[in-house]
Amino acid sequence: MGTAWVARRKQAASVDSQPTAQEQASGEPAPGMQSDAVEPVIDREEIARLAYSYWEARGFSGGSAEEDWFRAEAELKKSIANQRR
Repeated sequence: MGTAWVARRKQAASVDSQPTAQEQASGEPAPGMQSDAVEPVIDREEIARLAYSYWEARGFSGGSAEEDWFRAEAELKKSIANQRR
């Protein structure tokens, strides 16, 4: 996985999570969009701190920064989803 791919994925994820003008004006999802289909917005700094902790736990060697990032992102999304229940 190259860094360009990771950058494109992160950019696409941030664009996908942005509300439409209609959602902003009405506070409701656009027609055809389900309100529960929106993924939670997670602070990039929080993802970075958690990903760093994974690297630190490995003794600052091995693994992949991208894998740590995706793992941290998934963990935080799961945590938010569990809090909403």
